[in-house]
Amino acid sequence: AEHRARHEALKEGLAELRARYDEDDPMALSDLAPFLNNWLQIHILEQDMAYKAFFEECLSPEERDRIT
Repeated sequence: AEHRARHEALKEGLAELRARYDEDDPMALSDLAPFLNNWLQIHILEQDMAYKAFFEECLSPEERDRIT
């Protein structure tokens, strides 16, 4: 549930940036890169990668080879 909530927060943040862009906020585009960079570094590289060991244990060697 917590992980899903973080994905919802990403969508909400992107929607907010889009709304600001649509309203001609000059900072909307410059705020996009740091927002996405934070998502990449914090969420994907740390939180999502925490699942890696779990999936590696659950998958057969053949299944792992197919997805890597």
